Amino acid sequence: MATLQHINQDWFDQKVRQTDDGRASLLDLIRHAITGKSERTVWKRLKEQHPELEGLCDRVAFCDGAGRLNTPTPVVTLEAWLQILPLLPGAAGKKYRQQTAELIVRIWRGDADLGLAIMLRDTDKKRLDRANARLRVGEFNKRVTKAAMENGEQPNRVHDARYRGYYRKHTGQVRQEMGLAKNESPLNFMDTGDLAIHEAIQHIALKAVEHKGGSLRSYVEGAAKQMRGVYEEAVGSAPVLPDPVKVGYMDTKDARAIRASDDAGQMRLQFG
Repeated sequence: MATLQHINQDWFDQKVRQTDDGRASLLDLIRHAITGKSERTVWKRLKEQHPELEGLCDRVAFCDGAGRLNTPTPVVTLEAWLQILPLLPGAAGKKYRQQTAELIVRIWRGDADLGLAIMLRDTDKKRLDRANARLRVGEFNKRVTKAAMENGEQPNRVHDARYRGYYRKHTGQVRQEMGLAKNESPLNFMDTGDLAIHEAIQHIALKAVEHKGGSLRSYVEGAAKQMRGVYEEAVGSAPVLPDPVKVGYMDTKDARAIRASDDAGQMRLQFG
C-alpha cells in the first residue's frame, strides 16, 4: 500500500537502487508500492495517460553485482515520486490520494499533533532497529521461561544454556568478563546482530521442543552450538562477547520508549 511509511522506509531501503545524489529507481519504487503487477507495464501506461511525467525523470545505468552497467532506468527525486505516486492504479493511488487530502486538511487546520509527532519521532534507524531486536529477544525470553516451567525445567538453567552453547561460558562468567553487575542482562549490551543470533537460538529451541518434546535446555544449548559453528565458519574465529562501552546500554524499557516514539510519529504522519 502506498503510504508515507512506504516513502520513509522504502525510499531509503537497500532494495531501492539509488544514485549518489539521492535519486531513486522509479521502477523499484513502483514495484514496492504495487504488488502483483509489472512495474514496467504500470510505468508505460502512466506515461501514455500522463506524458508530462516523463519530464520528471532522468535515466541512469546502475551497476549489477559484477560491476557491469545495466540498461539505463528512470530515476526520480522524492518530490517527483510524490507527483507520480497519486497516479498509481488501483488501491495504492486511491489510498494515497484520500489520505493526502486528510493530511492537507490537518495542516490547513493547524493540527499541533503533527509538529509534536515530528519532535517525537526517532529518526535514527540503527537505534530503532536495535530497539526492535531487543524487544523481540525479550519476548522470546518470556516464551522460553514459560516453556521451561511447563516442561518442569528451571528457566535460569535453560537461559544459561544459551550462553554456554554460544560463548562456551556460563552466564556469570559472561557478566564478569563484560564487567556487568550480578543481575544485569548481557542482552542489554548487544548490538542488532548479536540480538538476532540469540533470537534465532531461542526460536529454534522452542520449535524443537514443541514438535519433538524432551529437554528444552538441551535444545537451547544445541541450537546455540549450531549458531556458534555458523559464526565460526563465516568469520573464521569464535564469537566474542559484546563490548558494553562500544555498544552502549539498552534494556527493554528503553527499547519500548524508542519504538513508542517512532510509532507516535508514524501514527500522526503516515497516510495509512
